[in-house]
Amino acid sequence: MREGHDPRPIRIIKTDSTDGASAVTFAAEDDQYHSVRWILCSYSAIPTGGALTVVIGSTTVLDIHVPAIGPFPFAFDPGLATKTLNKACVVTLADPGGSIVSKLSVGVQ
Repeated sequence: MREGHDPRPIRIIKTDSTDGASAVTFAAEDDQYHSVRWILCSYSAIPTGGALTVVIGSTTVLDIHVPAIGPFPFAFDPGLATKTLNKACVVTLADPGGSIVSKLSVGVQ
């Protein structure tokens, strides 16, 4: 496989939550690694503690504040990855506080 090219199809998962964090988990796969290609996230109102994290295995590959409503699109080319095989990938949009709705969509190869 040439550098920067991943022939695997992109898997998309969407979730939302009221009164809590929105999280998407891609389970560990034998002899595979996860590459986060894009993230789209938003809150329904200004959050009190907005943040977005991506953790692959035990490695945090992205940790940023999300201080406003959004939407916030993030594209990663060739993708956020540790290239460590057999590790789960967890993308979390933090609990915004109160009754604010959080929405999260993730595309992973």
